[in-house]
Amino acid sequence: STLKKQFLSYQITEHPSPYIEVAPKEMCQGLSHLEKFFQDVVDKGGEGVILRDPSAPPQPGRSPGYLKHKKFRDGEARVVRALGNLNWECELCVSP
Repeated sequence: STLKKQFLSYQITEHPSPYIEVAPKEMCQGLSHLEKFFQDVVDKGGEGVILRDPSAPPQPGRSPGYLKHKKFRDGEARVVRALGNLNWECELCVSP
């Protein structure tokens, strides 16, 4: 929502970090536009882009209305417990 974007922009301005920034929204104009935009992101060192279904209602957490588009397939894990000293026991989450 616009209010969330305004809040995030304010927080990042007031508490700058080299690790986070608000990404601009880019409306996809078709497949060739997506491919060019994606390649520009990858050429600049990015992993990929997140595509959002404009008809999907917003919801907290993971949403079926969002799709990661990357050059490679990666895995995800859930932290089971902290072992200390920046070590964690994790459980691999496998996608179909």
